[in-house]
Amino acid sequence: MRVTAWRHFLAGLLLAVVSAAFAAAPATTTRADELKVAQNELTALQERYGDQNPRLAAARLRVAVWQRLVKEDRKEPLILQRAWVERDVLRLRYLEKHPDFIAQQARVAAMEQQFKAAPASPDVLLEAVGELAALGTHLDERHPKYQDQARKVAALRRYLLGPGAESYDLRLARAMQEYYGGRYDVNHPKMREIAAQIAELEKKP
Repeated sequence: MRVTAWRHFLAGLLLAVVSAAFAAAPATTTRADELKVAQNELTALQERYGDQNPRLAAARLRVAVWQRLVKEDRKEPLILQRAWVERDVLRLRYLEKHPDFIAQQARVAAMEQQFKAAPASPDVLLEAVGELAALGTHLDERHPKYQDQARKVAALRRYLLGPGAESYDLRLARAMQEYYGGRYDVNHPKMREIAAQIAELEKKP
């Protein structure tokens, strides 16, 4: 029982690391920027360690995958292409039964499915769908964290893909209002902040 709990803890920790990497990725970069960053990281590793450091293999693969994506001129959203790169790097680092790789594989599959079903899906929705799938690799659907993420996905889909002439920012704010409404009462600072944001956005033409 203790071993199972420890494995679940490790899976959650590894997933958090991958999720943090996605969250930290600049929102305005291009595929060429991603390739340049990967090349710079590889050069820095080579200059510091020579050719002996195990991290070099992952760095080389990251550069190679981005080079292939640039050559193929893939049209999928950059956030999905990042997920492909991370999946390939994790496959190199770990066995395919490793929780980290399994979570990333699920993330990629869910993002691909969402994009195929609704090509207009914005990055915030693709990311949320991927996170939900990744959580599902080690959490039961009844787990509070899984249910919280499922509510976020549902709210984003409802407001960002549904009909309406409101701006993207206003629809996103309404989605976040619905999502956080499942956590907090209307007087919570977060809810008041969102309500104020919505009120300002509604004034804009």
